[in-house]
Amino acid sequence: MEGTTLAKRVAVFPTTHQTLQAEKLLKGNGIKVRPVLKPRRIATECGMALEFDAAEEETIVRLCQERKLALVGIYPVEGS
Repeated sequence: MEGTTLAKRVAVFPTTHQTLQAEKLLKGNGIKVRPVLKPRRIATECGMALEFDAAEEETIVRLCQERKLALVGIYPVEGS
């Protein structure tokens, strides 16, 4: 919808390797994700996260579970 901004979320994984695997998996399934710096408030070794539209959250969780990618969590993006 024109003039409407969708809420954004970030998916955080324990390692950069898993973040990159998830990016490839999600993009391969037609989900728009964007690598971003992980928010500082989230404690994990990996400094990256994947930003996406909140409407894709259930699909992302399902795909990651199917591929056994360990999600640290999904968090709202401040200001979205």
